[in-house]
Amino acid sequence: MASKKPAKPVTLTAEMRFVVLYGPEPMLQKLRLNQLRDALIAVHGPLDPIHIDGKSAQLADVFDEVREYSLLTAYKLVVLDDADQFIQTHRDALERYAAEPVDHATLVLRSDGWRSITNLHKLVEKVGAVIRCDVPSEAEARNWAIRRCQKEHQRVLQAQAADELVQRVGPHLMQIDAELAKLSLLVATDQPIEVSLVQRTVRAGSDEQAWAVQEAVLAALADAQAGPLIGKVHELVDLSGQAEVLVGYFVADLLRKLIVAQGMLAEGVSQDEVFKAFKMHWGERRRTFASALEHYDLSTLRHLLADILDSDARAKSGYGDSLRNLEGFCARLVDKIN
Repeated sequence: MASKKPAKPVTLTAEMRFVVLYGPEPMLQKLRLNQLRDALIAVHGPLDPIHIDGKSAQLADVFDEVREYSLLTAYKLVVLDDADQFIQTHRDALERYAAEPVDHATLVLRSDGWRSITNLHKLVEKVGAVIRCDVPSEAEARNWAIRRCQKEHQRVLQAQAADELVQRVGPHLMQIDAELAKLSLLVATDQPIEVSLVQRTVRAGSDEQAWAVQEAVLAALADAQAGPLIGKVHELVDLSGQAEVLVGYFVADLLRKLIVAQGMLAEGVSQDEVFKAFKMHWGERRRTFASALEHYDLSTLRHLLADILDSDARAKSGYGDSLRNLEGFCARLVDKIN
C-alpha cells in the first residue's frame, strides 16, 4: 500500500478573503500572516494589519472593522488574535460572513485550536484557507534555524551549532528565533555562529537560574535608583555565591530578552505572545518585565547591551575589575530610564 504524501503547503494569496491560522506554534502563525500581508500589499498597496484582541472583542466590533472602508488604505487586513472563545461563541455569525465576505478586506482568525469537520471550515476554504501551524520536528527546526539566521539576522549558523541549539531549547521556533537574535549580536557579520558559542551562550537547564538574577535586577530597577540596584548586585555576588562574571552575563541576557521583545512588539506581535515566548504567563516576573519594556526603547536597549558587553571585554583584558565595571554599568542603566 502506497504511503500517503504530505499535503502541499498552502500559498496565501491576495484573493483570499477569510483565513484561519491555528495550532501551537505562534512563530509559524506570525510568518504566515506576514506572507498574507505581503501578498495583499503587492496587489493593493501599503497596509498595516489591524489587530483585535479576541478575548475581549464584541461581534459588532469585529464586523464593523471588516466592513467599513478605510480612509487611509485601499484594502484592510483585520486580524483577530486569541480567537478560540470568539469562534465558539459566534460560529453561526462567522459562517454567515464566510458565505458572503466583503471584497475590500481579509479577515484572519488566529487560535490555538480548531474543529476542522464543521460547516465554517468548509465555507472558509471556499474563500480563503485554513492552515495548521504545528511545532516542527527537530530536523525541520534545525533547517529552519539555519535559513532564518541567514535571512533575518544576516549571520551564518553552522549545521552543528543548529543541532546544538535545537537540542538545548527544543523545536520551538519563537524561542529559537529569540536565541538567534542573541547569538547574532555576539559575532561580526563575517563570522559564523559556531557550536562553541551556542554551548557558552544558550544554557540548557539554567533558564530559571538566569531568571532568578534577572527578576532581582528588574525589581531593583523599579526603584529607578542606582543605589538599590548596585546593592542587589552585591547581594547576588556576595550572599548568593553567584560569580560576578555570571551575574554580568545574566544582566546582558536580560537586555537581549528586552531587545527581542521590543522587536517583536514593533512587528505587531501581541504582548501576550511575547510573554508566552519567554514563558512568562503570570506573576511578578511578567509585571516587572512589562515595566522595563515601557521604560526602555529599542535604541537605548541596544546601546546598553553594547555597553555591558564592552565592560565585560575590558575586564577580561585586564582593564578594571569585573564587579566595579558592573557597578558602573548599573549606574548608567538607571540613568537611561525614561
